[in-house]
Amino acid sequence: MDIPDPIEIVSKSVEISKSLVNTDIGLHTLDLEITRYIGDLARFSITLRNAISITEKQLDAISISMKILPRLVKSDMLVYLEKVGMVEVIKDGTKIERVKVNIPPVEDLIDIFSTKWLDDQPSILDIASIKALSLLSKSPHE
Repeated sequence: MDIPDPIEIVSKSVEISKSLVNTDIGLHTLDLEITRYIGDLARFSITLRNAISITEKQLDAISISMKILPRLVKSDMLVYLEKVGMVEVIKDGTKIERVKVNIPPVEDLIDIFSTKWLDDQPSILDIASIKALSLLSKSPHE
């Protein structure tokens, strides 16, 4: 199966993650785990983009408003974003004091997040979902 291009991967991952907000846990959340995670990560990063520094309470508020579990943001997303140099998490023991934000331009995010999607070995369903959404979004114009 052909791999979608980076813009399709990230933009359609965002669409999928937004469409799965407020859904119950089920097989669809397992089958699209990588795509949903990349979509949530992209949405979260864009939301933080203009911030310089945020507190843990602000981080929780942002997470909740986006309907992403704060636990997931703290235990996974921040770890990844720190690994790639987009944030610096300043802690006092285990408590987050501040998160310094350095999110790059959207063009760079597309490359970073599409590479992560590919590195995480998306399932056939992940790939097919991205491709199907891409075709559907083009069909009225062709």
